[in-house]
Amino acid sequence: MAVLFENYLNYCNYKKSSLASGFLDLTKEKFIQPTTLLPLIMFVKKQKSRIELKLPSDGVVSTYIKIVTDSSSYFYPDGRSYLPIISLPKEKEKSLDILDRLYEFNGEGKNYGGENTFKYLVGEMVDNIYQHSEFNNAMVMAQKYPRKKYADICFIDDGISINGSFKKKGILLEEDYIAIEEAINGLSTKDKDRGTGLNTNFRIFTEGLNGEILIISGRGGVLYGGHGHTPYILKQENILDGTLINIRMPYPSKVNMYEYIR
Repeated sequence: MAVLFENYLNYCNYKKSSLASGFLDLTKEKFIQPTTLLPLIMFVKKQKSRIELKLPSDGVVSTYIKIVTDSSSYFYPDGRSYLPIISLPKEKEKSLDILDRLYEFNGEGKNYGGENTFKYLVGEMVDNIYQHSEFNNAMVMAQKYPRKKYADICFIDDGISINGSFKKKGILLEEDYIAIEEAINGLSTKDKDRGTGLNTNFRIFTEGLNGEILIISGRGGVLYGGHGHTPYILKQENILDGTLINIRMPYPSKVNMYEYIR
């Protein structure tokens, strides 16, 4: 099973046990990745103090969680390998400073296909969140792994899900993973036209930059990579109210994005 999907299931297991016990017990964690941590932070936030957090016994991991959940340090350029979790504002125009910080953290994309490519790819992802999700809460974080030479950028929202967006426009799809696939293949909620934006975006990420993208939305998930894509149907306890996207990019990488844009 792919690592990114395993990380999401790790979140699901923590969520299930914490709802039963009233404690989110992270004491045994030796390292926690964005695909686990970001949905956990969203979950705890929506529980409104009904769940007590127990930090890892490992002091380094405990300190990491404390810092990465402190949004006040998001705009502080301190050279760390992680960018703390921050909430996206409801108005897209107010997210520009956050995008700029995300670009800065990743060296303006110079190691991820170049500045124009990186900003185009990440900007398109954020645009889709604002255009389709109808979220009340949305968050982003980023993490570099210098020894392994890759970086994660992770987004989560509590919106209507990808399939929910289709249903709202009268496009009925049987499974949530099919809705994800159709969205990436170009099916649009705009008058049932077909577009190429997300499809092109994903091909640049996976084929051009040799990256991976995990999307979880509702009761479906799809992992995209150079190998193709792997769909998942989630069990009831693993359903996500909204959408999670984790982009994993090796660096340094080079790509000519114009080879993919027709």
